Amino acid sequence: MLAIMNDILEFTRLESGKQETDEQPFSVKETIAYAMSGYKKIAAEKKLAFSCHIDNGVPNYVLGDPHLYGKMLVRLIDNAIKFTSNGQVDIFVKTVGEQASSNGAILLETSVKDTGIGIHELKKELLFLPFSQLDTSYSRNYDGLGMGLAIAQAIAKALGGYIRLADNDGAGANFVALIEVQPFEVPQDQPAIVLS
Repeated sequence: MLAIMNDILEFTRLESGKQETDEQPFSVKETIAYAMSGYKKIAAEKKLAFSCHIDNGVPNYVLGDPHLYGKMLVRLIDNAIKFTSNGQVDIFVKTVGEQASSNGAILLETSVKDTGIGIHELKKELLFLPFSQLDTSYSRNYDGLGMGLAIAQAIAKALGGYIRLADNDGAGANFVALIEVQPFEVPQDQPAIVLS
């Protein structure tokens, strides 16, 4: 019950525009590794291959909100692991250029692709609605009230982007999150940033 109330409060805060972002330098790689760490055990128990692939063009550090980015990742990973009984869950990260209208902001694209049950074409419009399950049997077979993707989408919007369902070859689903971050260079005369 507490988890449900927390989800409702979080979604309400995000949708109202009252969620402030806390911009700071962070490592994309370390933030993703931390988000994945909570799911390695269940992925192993389900015998899923669980991996992350970061493109060479992604900077070591960017300026943004690592807490919200991590929370968005957790929602997407949780969804993928939950609805995948065999096969794999893969995370792909790359940059897709700079936006001329946003002071050189980098568009960071994070895809979470799985080989799970997939999504019926007629149900795609329900994906990001709160409290929506794509099928009544889902609520019986899987935990949750259908808030995960709605919250992830609201977080992505707070970070200047959005999440979409991409075309996926074969079984499963591929959710692509696009957010804005700023470039950041560690000063040469400063010690390296250590994130805990």
